[in-house]
Amino acid sequence: MCRQSTVSCLFTSCRRIDVQLCRVFSFLLSRFLSIDIETVNSITLEDAKRAVMSQLLPPELEVSIVGDFDVAETMEMVRRYLGTIPADSNSEYRLPGQGEGVVIGSVPPLPLPGKHIELELTDSDPRAVAYVAGKAPNLWGYMSDGASVPEKIMEAEKKASEYDKKRRSHPLFANAALALLSEIVNRRLFSNVRERKQLTYDANFSLTGFERLKGGWFLVTVTASKEKAQAALDACKETLETLRKSQPITEDNLESAKREFIVCRYSDFTQA
Repeated sequence: MCRQSTVSCLFTSCRRIDVQLCRVFSFLLSRFLSIDIETVNSITLEDAKRAVMSQLLPPELEVSIVGDFDVAETMEMVRRYLGTIPADSNSEYRLPGQGEGVVIGSVPPLPLPGKHIELELTDSDPRAVAYVAGKAPNLWGYMSDGASVPEKIMEAEKKASEYDKKRRSHPLFANAALALLSEIVNRRLFSNVRERKQLTYDANFSLTGFERLKGGWFLVTVTASKEKAQAALDACKETLETLRKSQPITEDNLESAKREFIVCRYSDFTQA
């Protein structure tokens, strides 16, 4: 990750941070930014109708039914009220490429070399938030240039067994690998930035997880006092760098992340 172009940010207010970050990473492409007042005011009733109706195409609708009900009776009602809707209803509102499973573009490339940005906003309390960010795969493991996580792994490991090749070709392999990576990085940040250096109460690593766009960004967020913000930012960058070089991920790290991941998912299923 650290070999990619990265952006580190130091904010002395929590307000409007998301807007500023989007502006930095998107190069002002409107699809990544919050809609502004002028754009909202320019939308007509016909524009709104086309946008809504394009999402109400029968072949692409999913219906979730939850509760204490008679299955046979409910399925009959679904057949009667939904099953009789013509499949081509609202087809005139279909957008180009909609329903074809295509990837809708890629995230913008980040410039090299990386840069540091400082922004101070008026706030009632003296506080700071620091960020470290850079390019990463999307939810399914695809980079902005079309390369995938399994491809990168296979390039680095020429002697992989047939079993490993088959396992890594699974459509959800990259998604699971990225989830484990996030868990491992978060543990390293907690250990280094909070416990060892005591610079913050919380440091967090996350991925944007775009589904249709190729590529994405990783984001490390750390809150600290204004006096410790720069040190906390440096500690986060140091943690990422040591993961890549001097202290790479170990088998124990991976097994521990697996256990935590399984426990969390099991808890989610049992409480659902």
